[in-house]
Amino acid sequence: MKKNLLIAAMLLTYGFAQAQTPIVVDPNARQQTMKGFGVSLCWWANLMGNWGDPTITDICTSLTDPNELNLNLFRFNIGGGDDPAHHHMRTDGGNMPGYKPTRAGSYDWTADANQRTVLKKLYALKPGAIYEAFSNAPPYWMSNNGCSAGNGGSDNLKSTDFGTFSDYLTEVVKHYHDVEGVTFSKLEPFNECFSTWWTSGGNQEGCYFSQASQNSLINSVYSSLSSKGMSYCKLTAMDGNSIDETLSGLNGYVSAGITSKLDFISTHSYVGSQRTALYNAATAQGKEVWQTESIHVLFKF
Repeated sequence: MKKNLLIAAMLLTYGFAQAQTPIVVDPNARQQTMKGFGVSLCWWANLMGNWGDPTITDICTSLTDPNELNLNLFRFNIGGGDDPAHHHMRTDGGNMPGYKPTRAGSYDWTADANQRTVLKKLYALKPGAIYEAFSNAPPYWMSNNGCSAGNGGSDNLKSTDFGTFSDYLTEVVKHYHDVEGVTFSKLEPFNECFSTWWTSGGNQEGCYFSQASQNSLINSVYSSLSSKGMSYCKLTAMDGNSIDETLSGLNGYVSAGITSKLDFISTHSYVGSQRTALYNAATAQGKEVWQTESIHVLFKF
């Protein structure tokens, strides 16, 4: 047995020796540019935002300090807000409040206090970072089934509320710019919008949008940004769950002739293989590609 183990160890060592290939790093050979490296506030900021100083300052300093993580990209979740009579949202911060609880009511700018506290601390520490606002779902009262967790593989934003939702998203971004002193340079109205797992009674906000509906909402949000003079904020889409879904969505935008409304193409990379195809398609339209979510691998030894 010991002899077998010794032989196995020798073969393993030999294999490693044969597999070694010298690698030389040439700092002058540039391949691509990483403009942002950061984190979403969704949903840890909704949990930690009431921890008070100096804890919040300590956390945000660790994220922004050049001698620590030195992140320069932060994504802020504009909550839609679910029906207050529902009790199915996750309790780890994912039960996001909306800024307009009812159709007839006024905006409630005291809502989302925890996430706002973290956001403003990050902004104070690193105002030059990239700040992006994104939506997982419209408010429940704009939805077809009255639930902000989704409607499966069917559009859940009422056909009469595309303009209402666009106004909602841009009004939140405008409020933060005009009143809170936080400028979002990017706005993403979708999140995994080709995915069909967003269902009524689910544990987080989500919304399916068909290709045609995405095209319509992009046009609508663009018009809302323009009419409000919000040139500081640019549109990005579509944050598909997979690279391949995002490529499909981009091809749909090209066919619809609306890529001029977008400044960036954003994607998640949990699955999918058409990285080069997505890059080439976006580049052909003069757009940068941003990866906004990716799989997290945890190694256990």
